[in-house]
Amino acid sequence: IDGYLEHVYPDDRPRVRDAIERAVTEGGVHQVEMRVPGADGSLRWVVSRGTGRLDPIRGTPLIEGVSIDITDRK
Repeated sequence: IDGYLEHVYPDDRPRVRDAIERAVTEGGVHQVEMRVPGADGSLRWVVSRGTGRLDPIRGTPLIEGVSIDITDRK
């Protein structure tokens, strides 16, 4: 989760972390909109949708999903 959050705009990280952690601990789906800084300094809007669960062997979070650029809609 921390590696994923490195790519999220700092102000959005707590909200995104909460959504992902809820999906992992509850074994459910997350959907969250966030900003992602571009290499050129711009901000892009992204919606992330996926499922989360704990790895039954390691006990680490597993996230499967997709992130879609929705900047034009915003």
